[in-house]
Amino acid sequence: MRQDKKGFYLYILKNKLAIILIITLLALVGYKLSNTIPKGVLPNIFFPRIEVIIDNGHAPISQMLYTVTKPSEEALKTVQDVQKIVSSTSVGSTEINLYFDWSIDPYLAYQLVQARMADIKNSISPDAKITIRQATPSMYPVSIYAIGSDDVSRAKLTEKLYYELKPVMLGIEGVYDIQMKSPAWSEYKLVLDSKKIATYKLDINNITTQLKAQNSIDFLGLIKAKHTQYILSLNQKRDNANDLLSLRINIGNQKSIKLSDIALLLEKQNPIKQYSASSRYKNSLVFNLLRQPSANSIDVQNAFNKKVEELNKKLSKEGMHIEKYYDGTDFIKEAVGSVIDAIALGSLIAVLIIFFFLRKFRLSLAALVIIPITFFITMIGMKFIGIDFNIFSLGGMVAAMGGLIDQMLIVIENIERHYEKGETKRDAIIKGSREILPIMGVATILSILIFIPLLLVSGIVGVFFKQLAIVLVTTYFISQFIAIFLTPIMAYITLPKEQSKHEDFMQTYIDRYISFLRKSFKYSWISLPIIIASLATSVYLYLHIPSTFLPEWDEGNIVVDLVMPTDITLEQSRSEFEQIGKIISSTKEVEGWTMRIGTGLGGLNKPINQGDFLVTLDSHHKRSSFEVIDELRAKIEQQIPNIVELGISQVLED
Repeated sequence: MRQDKKGFYLYILKNKLAIILIITLLALVGYKLSNTIPKGVLPNIFFPRIEVIIDNGHAPISQMLYTVTKPSEEALKTVQDVQKIVSSTSVGSTEINLYFDWSIDPYLAYQLVQARMADIKNSISPDAKITIRQATPSMYPVSIYAIGSDDVSRAKLTEKLYYELKPVMLGIEGVYDIQMKSPAWSEYKLVLDSKKIATYKLDINNITTQLKAQNSIDFLGLIKAKHTQYILSLNQKRDNANDLLSLRINIGNQKSIKLSDIALLLEKQNPIKQYSASSRYKNSLVFNLLRQPSANSIDVQNAFNKKVEELNKKLSKEGMHIEKYYDGTDFIKEAVGSVIDAIALGSLIAVLIIFFFLRKFRLSLAALVIIPITFFITMIGMKFIGIDFNIFSLGGMVAAMGGLIDQMLIVIENIERHYEKGETKRDAIIKGSREILPIMGVATILSILIFIPLLLVSGIVGVFFKQLAIVLVTTYFISQFIAIFLTPIMAYITLPKEQSKHEDFMQTYIDRYISFLRKSFKYSWISLPIIIASLATSVYLYLHIPSTFLPEWDEGNIVVDLVMPTDITLEQSRSEFEQIGKIISSTKEVEGWTMRIGTGLGGLNKPINQGDFLVTLDSHHKRSSFEVIDELRAKIEQQIPNIVELGISQVLED
C-alpha cells in the first residue's frame, strides 16, 4: 500500500484539478485553432512540377512549334534537377510542364524556371505572354461560375467581368485569381474613305498620329496649395468607342473636320481560339475561382458567395446574372460533417458499451468528454506540423477512432475489475491504471509501427497518405496521453464511493463460452482446414478485388472529356458540343452544365478539337452518378458518331 501511495497515479489523483484545467485549456486551444486550419479536398502541398504557359496570339501551330515550343524546351532542359519535360502546342499557345526530383525545394524550382524564361523571352517572341505557376491543389478551381445573359453579347459580358467585376472579386480575402475561360473581346475598326482622304490631302499616318494624341492621358504638372499637392493631368480617353467619331482631324489652314466625315466605325468580335458556355443562358462566359495556397477554401467560398449575391442585384438591372455551377467545398463540408458524425457516433457507442457491460451510467458519460477532448488536442499537433483539413487528414482522424475508444475502454474496464473485487475507489484506480499502462503502451507503439511505412512511400501517393499517417499517429499519441492522465481522473469523479452489489449478467455468457472452448479443444484439428480456407479466400480476394487511388463515391458532379477529329474548325466543334449539351440537358438528374472548347477545367490550353463539360447533378438525384455516366456515354456515342475519344468520370477522378 505504501508503494501505491508513492505511485505515479496517486500523484495524478492528488493533482486532478490542475490536470483537468491543463487538459481543458489544451482542448480549448485546439478548438480555437480548428477554425484557423485551412480546409480543402486535397492536402495543401507543392508538387515538384512547374507549369509554363506561353500565349502568342493566333500564331499557327507550326510557327509555335519551331519559334516558341522548341527553343523554350531546349532552354528549360538546362534547369537544375529537371527530370522530365512534357509540352503541348495549339494555335497561339504552348504549355510546358517541368517535372523535378521530389527532393528539390519547390520555391527554388520556381525561381530557376522564372530566371531561365526571362533569359529567352525576347528570343522566342517579344509580344508573347509568359505565365509560370507552381503545381498545387490550389491551382484547380474552388468553384466554377458563369456570367450569362440572353440579350448581352459575350464580348460585353467579357468586358463587364474583366473591367468591373474581377477587381471587386480579387479584393475578397483568400482569392488568388478569377480565371476567365475563353474571353471574347470587342474589336473596333475604322474604315476610311480614300476619296475623301485624298480630297482633304490627308494620309493614314497623319490620321493615326492625331487619333493617338487625342486618346491619351498626359501628365501636365503639379500644383501645391494649402499644404496639399495636386497632380494635374489631361484625360482624353474615350469610354465609348462611338465617341471616337466626334474627334476633330486637322486638315490645315486652321480648319478641321470630324472623323465621322471621312470614316465609318465597325464593331466586331476579336478572333477567338477558345469557347465557353453554360446551360442556362444564350450567351455566357465561364470563369473559375482560384484561392491562395494557404487560404481556407470554405471561408473563401462563403465570402465569394456573399459578394456574388450583392453583384447580382446590380447586374439584374443590366440583364446579366452570375450563376454557380460547381462548388468544390461541398465535398469537404460533407467530409468534415462525416468526421463530426463519426466522433459523435463513436462517443455514443462507447457510452453504450460501458453502460451495457459495467452498468455504470455516470462512468459511461466520461466517454462523451474524453473522445472530443482527444481530437481537439490533436488539432494543436496538426496546426504545429502544418497539416490542413482534407480527405486524407480527416481519414486519419476517423481511422484513429477505434484505437482511441479501445484505449479508453481498456483502462475503464480494468479499473472496474478491481473495484468489483471490493477495493476502495482510489486503490482500484491506482492498481487498474498501473497494471494496464505497460500493455497499453506496447499496443499503442505496435499500432503506430503499422503506419510508419506510409511515411516512407515516395511520389504523389506517399505525399497524400503521409498526412493520413501523421494525423493517425498523432491521435494515437494524444489518446495515450489522455488514457494515462485524464481517464483515471474521470473514473475517480464518476465512480460511486461504495460499490453497489448487482448480479453480473455477463457471467452466464462467460461460463457458456468457457464450456464451448473446453469442448472445442477435443476437435482442434478442425482449425487447420479453416485456417487454410481463410488464407485461400484472402489470396483470391486480393487478386480479384480492383484497386484504385481513391475509393468510389457519388460526388454529384460529372466531367465529360471530348476529342473531335483534328480537321475541324472552332465553329464546327462548337456545333458538335452544343448537340452534346442538349443530350446532357435532356437527362432528368442534370441540374446544369458548363462547357469549354480549346481549354480545360484547370488552366490547360487544348486544341480547338478538344474540350469538356462539367455536369452538375441535382442534389436529390434518384439515380447514382455512375448510372447517369452509363446513360450519357450510351447516348453520346449513339447520337454523335464522329467523336474520336470520349471520357466520362467524376471530378476528383478526372
